[in-house]
Order: sequence, then C-alpha cells, then structure tokens
Amino acid sequence: MKDITKILPDLLVCGGAVCIVVGLTMVSVTAAFIAAGVFLIAEGVISAIGGDSA
Repeated sequence: MKDITKILPDLLVCGGAVCIVVGLTMVSVTAAFIAAGVFLIAEGVISAIGGDSA
C-alpha cells in the first residue's frame, strides 16, 4: 500500500496538468470557431455592402 500513497500525488498532478491542457485546447478551438464565424459574417456583410473581398 506504500507504493499507492507514493504514486497517488503524481497521478493527481498529471491528471491536473492533463485537465489544464485539455481545457486550454477546448478554449482555443472554441475561440477559433468563434473567430472564423465572425470573419465569415464580416465577409458576408462586406460583400453585401458592395466591397470586394480579397
């Protein structure tokens, strides 16, 4: 049982790091989707107004 008490803190630290990385990745992906959506909407608005999109 001594081994488990030694390993447990390492597992918690690794688990926390994984959660942080996954959380940051999810936030980054979500932000990328939002930015892409905003960009597409802006392109559509610019095109509708009459500007030429590159």
